[in-house]
Amino acid sequence: MMKGTVPYTHYLILIFMLFSLCLIFPPAFSAELKGKVVDAVSYYNQAVDAASNSSPDEALVLIDKSLALNPDFHLALVTKAGILIDAGRYVEAETCLNKADSIKPADPYVNSSKASLYVNTVRYRESLESAEKALGEDPSLVEAWVLKGTACGALGEYEEEINASSQALTLDPRNTKARSNYEYARQAINQNQSINRQENAQKSPLPGFVALGACFFSVCFYRVSRR
Repeated sequence: MMKGTVPYTHYLILIFMLFSLCLIFPPAFSAELKGKVVDAVSYYNQAVDAASNSSPDEALVLIDKSLALNPDFHLALVTKAGILIDAGRYVEAETCLNKADSIKPADPYVNSSKASLYVNTVRYRESLESAEKALGEDPSLVEAWVLKGTACGALGEYEEEINASSQALTLDPRNTKARSNYEYARQAINQNQSINRQENAQKSPLPGFVALGACFFSVCFYRVSRR
C-alpha cells in the first residue's frame, strides 16, 4: 500500500464513525424537536377525534396544545379555522387562515376554508374567488365545488351554480349539499323563466279590434271637444 493513501483512508474511517455515532446517539436538541413534533401530531389527532364526536371546545383546547408545540403546524391551523367557522368566530378563523396561507401559499385546503368563511360572512364574490383558486390547485376537491356553487347561487349566477354542483356530484354522488344547491338553482331558473313569460305576456300588443276601438274613441273624443 502506498503511503499517500493511508491518511485518506483514516479520514474516511473517521467520517464514517462520526456519522454512525450521530445515528446512534442523536443530539439532544434533535430528540427534543422530534418529540415536540410527535406530540403536536398526537394532540392534533385527538382534536380531530373530538371534533368528529361533536366536542368542538375540547377540540380547540387540543389543537391549541398542538400549536403551542408547533406554531407552524399548517394543517392544525386550517382545522382550527374550520371549527371556529362552525362556532361563528369568524375573525379568529380568518386570522388562522391568513397564518396558514403565509406558511403554505397556494394550498387548496386553505383556499377552500377561506371560501367557507366568506360564504358565512356574506362575502360571496370573495368566496367564489377562493373556491376557484382551490379548484385551480386541486380540481378533485369536492367541498370547493360545493362552495363555488353556493357562492354562485348567492350571486344569482344559477347556471354556474348548476355546473359547479354537477361537478361536485360527479365526484361525490351522495353529497347532499351539492344536491341541494343543484335543486335550488334549477328551481330559481324555472321561476325566472316563468316570471319572464308572464312579463312578456303583459307586454304583448293589443288585439286588432281593441286597438281599432281605441283609435275610434280617440277620434270621436277629439271631434266632440272641438265643437
